[in-house]
Amino acid sequence: MEEKLLTVADVAELLQIKKTTVYKLVYEKRIPVLKISSKMLRFRKQDIDEWIQKCLHNTKQTITHTKQTITHTSHKKIDKQQINKIIEQAKKEILR
Repeated sequence: MEEKLLTVADVAELLQIKKTTVYKLVYEKRIPVLKISSKMLRFRKQDIDEWIQKCLHNTKQTITHTKQTITHTSHKKIDKQQINKIIEQAKKEILR
């Protein structure tokens, strides 16, 4: 049985995001894609499902790491700048 490939619109609907966001993810090479031509993109459902699971796993790891960092530093006096630094670091890890 042939696997049906997903379009940008299909992936946007699946992820509940805008099509422009899908294009941005492709441009940044953050999502698995099949480039049929320079203007024709397709996606394998299995690749997208695996990518979602990887993103969820990375997010869970980042949350755990962030909690540990906050717990480790909770006995110290933390200023707003340090908290913002921890949050920004967590965002970068999630968006990898």
